[in-house]
Amino acid sequence: MPSSHPTRSAGSAVVTVLVCVALIVAAVAVYLAASGGNNTLGVQAEREQLLLGLGAGVSNQLDARFDDADGDLVADPPETTRNPDKLTLSYLSSAANVSLKHLATLAADLSETTGKTVTARMYPDADAALAALASGELHVTGFNTGNVPRAVNVAGFVPVAAPSHAEQPAEYRMVIAVAADSPIQSLEDLAGHTVAFTRPGSNSGYKAPLILLRDQAGLVPPTDYRWTFTYGHARSIAGLAGGTYDVIATASDLLQAAVDAGEIESSAFRVVYESEAFPAAAIGHAHDLDPALAEKIAAALLAFEPTQNAAEAFVNADAMSPVNFKDDFALIRRIDDDAGFAHTLPSRDAEPVVETVDEAL
Repeated sequence: MPSSHPTRSAGSAVVTVLVCVALIVAAVAVYLAASGGNNTLGVQAEREQLLLGLGAGVSNQLDARFDDADGDLVADPPETTRNPDKLTLSYLSSAANVSLKHLATLAADLSETTGKTVTARMYPDADAALAALASGELHVTGFNTGNVPRAVNVAGFVPVAAPSHAEQPAEYRMVIAVAADSPIQSLEDLAGHTVAFTRPGSNSGYKAPLILLRDQAGLVPPTDYRWTFTYGHARSIAGLAGGTYDVIATASDLLQAAVDAGEIESSAFRVVYESEAFPAAAIGHAHDLDPALAEKIAAALLAFEPTQNAAEAFVNADAMSPVNFKDDFALIRRIDDDAGFAHTLPSRDAEPVVETVDEAL
């Protein structure tokens, strides 16, 4: 299984090359929002044209309404904090078919530790969860890797814990996989082929592969290869299994989970590239909660054991480990900055679908 494992020191090389594709992701995201996600051939052609534009990178940082006196790059509690009688819990997972039943145990743990009623909610996407967090509706939540820096900068998210295995933080790698009988043996062989990305905002499904293809193989779409969006890791993997896609970019843990679930045979594909490791996710709380309440929440999150019905949502982890946002998400922040992926607060056009844990069980 051919692979390449850049070290952490390779980050500086990545940064240098990333500038060449700056503003790509932001431009595509803006376009997708305007187009409503239509995936017609005409829209696809226009998306590809967006990739021809080059520009300067961005310098994402905490929104001006937040303070960071201790320099940890995370919003400090404001002078006036909140101590709500009821807490709202959510978790954005890259795993497929995650529902409220996966949050039941965590909701119970939070309720016991804080002494408050805890209601779990499912939001349709990261934008809806970010808007809910920024508005004060959402108190305890988790985000997939690619959305953590944006949540910190624009919505006041305070990362506390990450899923872990055997006391080690859970990690994943961005992988580029091809059909087992594909002639593609290396990144350079992708020239002239179509790569299936997941969606803008995804680290392993879009931002990292787009950038690292440029860095490692000098390939820039659409000149060197064509591309499409699948709008989900599960769809990418299913498309590879069914022959719809010849090349996909996805997360190693999700690909392995699909193999374990029998959704794709290990003999049906080959991995031609693996990136360095990324943190799997982060879960935390709103920055403006009463410090004593925030401390109780943090204690509950770090003591949580996501076993049994919670395992799927938490990348099959058996524990949670502390997160240092400044260090653990440094590479993710660099990718966002040099790809021109500007952190902005999404508008909230519609109320999310809401369920309570009790109703979902």
